[in-house]
Amino acid sequence: MKKKDELLIKARVFALMRGREPHDEDFTWKPLIEKVEHIKNGSLKYLEIKPVYGAQVCVLAERITFENVSTLPSLE
Repeated sequence: MKKKDELLIKARVFALMRGREPHDEDFTWKPLIEKVEHIKNGSLKYLEIKPVYGAQVCVLAERITFENVSTLPSLE
């Protein structure tokens, strides 16, 4: 993971955890460092979806799966 990407992920994960943007001293917060280490080793996944218009979506989860809607059963 590039240092620039790691800093951005740290900022986004901190915002998810604390509900605000981080200050410089917040990047040394132990729970944040632990979450980022879990992302690095693959035990947590971080997904960010940036739409052209609308809200940004950030997900932090142990597992993320995608399903093709065309393979789902019909609701009819």
